[in-house]
Amino acid sequence: MDLKNLAVNHMGIVYLPSFTISNELKNKILVPILNRYQLPSLGIYAVYPTSKFLSKKTEVFMKFLTDVFS
Repeated sequence: MDLKNLAVNHMGIVYLPSFTISNELKNKILVPILNRYQLPSLGIYAVYPTSKFLSKKTEVFMKFLTDVFS
């Protein structure tokens, strides 16, 4: 059983991204608690070959990651 189903079945408290439980929140199957609590942000890491051998797809993806997470 996954975390969302455990929470829906009254078997605990979970911390999940809101987009994964949006229907349950909308239908009041689950309710938010600890609204002011914020987890520390986590870094994201990518391992790739040296830039001289990057494909265009990898280069574009790396640019996307840099733009989104910086």
